Order: sequence, then C-alpha cells, then structure tokens
Amino acid sequence: DVWLASLDGGDAAGLERHLAPDELARATAFIDPAAGRRHVAARGTLRQILAQYLDCGPADVKFEYGEFGKPRLSAIHGSAIHFNVSHAGGLAAYAVCRSTDVGIDIEHDDGRIDPVELAPTICSATELLQFQGCAASEQRAMFFRLWTRKEAYIKCLGRGLSMEPDTVGVPDSDEPEQLAGDGDLRCSIRTLPSPPTYYLRVAARSRAMD
Repeated sequence: DVWLASLDGGDAAGLERHLAPDELARATAFIDPAAGRRHVAARGTLRQILAQYLDCGPADVKFEYGEFGKPRLSAIHGSAIHFNVSHAGGLAAYAVCRSTDVGIDIEHDDGRIDPVELAPTICSATELLQFQGCAASEQRAMFFRLWTRKEAYIKCLGRGLSMEPDTVGVPDSDEPEQLAGDGDLRCSIRTLPSPPTYYLRVAARSRAMD
C-alpha cells in the first residue's frame, strides 16, 4: 500500500501528541521551524497509518532502528509489517507491505537543483555517459528518474548512507516496473503517479528469477 499526505496545514498539535520523546527532540532540533513542523506531521501521520494495520493507538506504535538507521516496528508488536517513509516539499509518501521489505522515495523538482552538477554524485559511470548524451531538455527528467529509483532501492535494502548512489546501477526506461540488483539484492521498482513537479518510486524485495 502507498499513501501520500500533505505536511502543511493539518492538525499539528494533534499529531504532536502521538510522538515519542526522541521524535519531538528531532523536530525541535531543526533550525527552520517549518521543517520541524513538517517532521512532526510526517511522523505523526506515519503513526496514524501504522496504527490502522496494528489495531492500536498512534501513540502506542513503537519503533526500532536497523544497523544503518532504517526504522522498523518494534518486536513487541509481533507483526511482520514492513514500511518506509519519504518526504519532499510539502508531501510525504509512505509504503506499507505485509510480506517483504519496501523502500519509497519522493522528490520535488522546485527548480533549484542543477542536474548537470549533481549527476556525477548519483550516476554510475554508464548512467553518466547516458545522461551526458541526452538532450539538455531531457536531462532534468532523467536525473530525477534515476535519483528516485536509486533512493527507493537503497532504502528497500536498508543500507542508508553506507551505499553510495553512484555505485548502484538501475534501469532507466519508460517501463512502469523494473528490476534492479541480483540475488538477495534484487528489488522490483515501480513508478507511481505523482503530482506535477514531484517524482515518486517504490521498491520491494523480489526473488531472483531464472
């Protein structure tokens, strides 16, 4: 299941009541108050969503964190539900799955990013050649396609900052669903409908196919 939620203009006070002390501490650590409010909205909404699957109150949802910081449900819930969160601009995206690991990424093209400057940091050597060979009018869209696919894939694996995007290769085509990685690292990556200026991809673990 994939959910989209606005991070602006909701019941911030109501959502804040659901958060644990560490989540509140992180919200107050933001220099930009608006970023802190969006963090509260993102975490509070996550709790509301997971509470529906767990049949409990949002404040009763407990989290643990993997080796590289990926959040997961605490073992006390006795549930195999997997989830992931991403937010950009004023939107948050959530993926929830009962059967396998998931990763999701949403990015907002607000015009401030220079794809030509950043492409070497997210593209593999082969992808960079493809990017540089594209018409200038197509490079921006290609950059965001690759970025969201790689982020969703890396987040699905739970590797976080331990896996650099330029070391990962993902397909770049118009197909709505693609496979990346091999063996235990294989994931299915799907392109999802998104609002204008946003890019959204979700990845799920997929068994290697003969």
